[in-house]
Amino acid sequence: MREGKFTLPAIYAYLTSAKVIPAIEALVKQIKSGEATNDQINEMIQFVKNNGGMDMRLKVMETIVTRQNIFWIVSRIISIRNRYYDMLIM
Repeated sequence: MREGKFTLPAIYAYLTSAKVIPAIEALVKQIKSGEATNDQINEMIQFVKNNGGMDMRLKVMETIVTRQNIFWIVSRIISIRNRYYDMLIM
């Protein structure tokens, strides 16, 4: 956020917050302009934590890990199957 860019958790928290909060709207503009102070960035980070941004990040990571595990398991099964076929041919 210090470079004026928002992370996916921040975008998620902002877009899914229940109501429009003028103070947060002002923070977003300050951060996007690159002129936000450390206190303003810390306030936005707290908003992200309080509005599910960090929970969303964890869910995304769990999904990625699960998909990688499934890919690994499938690739191992294919490898074992191929070795079995090679053994039958010999």
